[in-house]
Formats: sequence, structure tokens, C-alpha cells
Amino acid sequence: MFVTLDKREGFADRVQYHDYAISPERFHWQTQNMAGANNSTGRRYLDSGENGWGFQLFVREDAEHAFVALGPVKLESHEGDRPISIVWRLKHAMPIEIFRRFSVLRSA
Repeated sequence: MFVTLDKREGFADRVQYHDYAISPERFHWQTQNMAGANNSTGRRYLDSGENGWGFQLFVREDAEHAFVALGPVKLESHEGDRPISIVWRLKHAMPIEIFRRFSVLRSA
């Protein structure tokens, strides 16, 4: 999954997902608007513990920055529908400097 945190520049108004680091071990991410709890797109994420899908997380602040590989993630919790808000648990905690960069953009 490739995530750009600050979507103010170069993204359509309808692409304003709330993605941010919660802690060095946890990351909040919202699915695309078409992903629902009862369709194949949403189930790919929600059933990833059992369906063979695995996800790697790559994050950047904005389109001007390079992506940072955060590695494999595992679904911890979810809520909502279209989009689904998901909390991913990182297999390896992100360095504190990266966490600080990725957590301060919550309101962007």
C-alpha cells in the first residue's frame, strides 16, 4: 500500500482519506471509497489474516517526498464502511523520527 499523507496538493477533492501514524507500531489508514465491508475490495483487507493476502506499507508526507518502506502490516481493527478505517499493526516499529513525521500530518 502506497500512502501519501498530505493530499492537499495534486489530489482530487474526493481523495481526502485520513491516514496517519498512531504510534510507532500502529498506523491508521482509510480504504478507497469503493471498498465496503461487504464487497470483495473491502474483504481483501478485512479477511487478510485468513485469505492469503499480505500487505506492505509505504508512506510519504507529500508528492515531493520519497516513500518510506514501513514493512509488513497486520490488521488490528476496523470500523466504518466506504471508506473503511483500518488500524494496521506494523511488524517492525517505525523509528521515532519517522513516527513524528507521519503523526503530525493528521489534520493535513
